[in-house]
Amino acid sequence: QIQDFSSVSGVDLFKAADRYRLEDLKHMCEEELIERVDASNAADILSLAHKYNAQPLKSFSLAMISRNVEEVMRSPGWKELIQSDQSLLMEAFDSLARYNTELKNKLGQPQN
Repeated sequence: QIQDFSSVSGVDLFKAADRYRLEDLKHMCEEELIERVDASNAADILSLAHKYNAQPLKSFSLAMISRNVEEVMRSPGWKELIQSDQSLLMEAFDSLARYNTELKNKLGQPQN
């Protein structure tokens, strides 16, 4: 019996929950992973969320990428994403374009 879950990877637990169709556990893991997304791992988490059909985690990762694009583009996960999944890369660029449009609208700048 496991008493201390600190050694259990949230990503591994998320994958196991998906595999065994434990939706409540998967959702709990997804919420925890959302808390851990930052610019350095956003591309990796985006790939994970896409692969395991975790829409809230995917949406949050896309938003993190849009808000921190320069830092994200320097991460190893971004370089991997560029090489491995062109359709997901296009989703990231679409999200960035929407974010920029929203930002321009908030600032009252005319759109090009």
